[in-house]
Amino acid sequence: MVATWVPRLMPALRTALFHGAIRTAHAVRAIDTTDTPPRRGELARALGYWAARYREGQPAVPLPAAGDVQLAIVRAAAVCRSC
Repeated sequence: MVATWVPRLMPALRTALFHGAIRTAHAVRAIDTTDTPPRRGELARALGYWAARYREGQPAVPLPAAGDVQLAIVRAAAVCRSC
């Protein structure tokens, strides 16, 4: 499931400050240690959280040059409006 869905959801990686990706990674790590139904449930919720915030065609936004605070604020505002 992870091998199928993580690549599909990568364009939404920046959404919600990586929360879906972080939850997914923690769930996979926990399952690698001991596979239990509650841990699989957390993996399902983590992928669901990430998928629920996914937006088709989200472009990767290049980072502004260091020190260009005004440009960073404008880009951050544009990203927040699209979420």
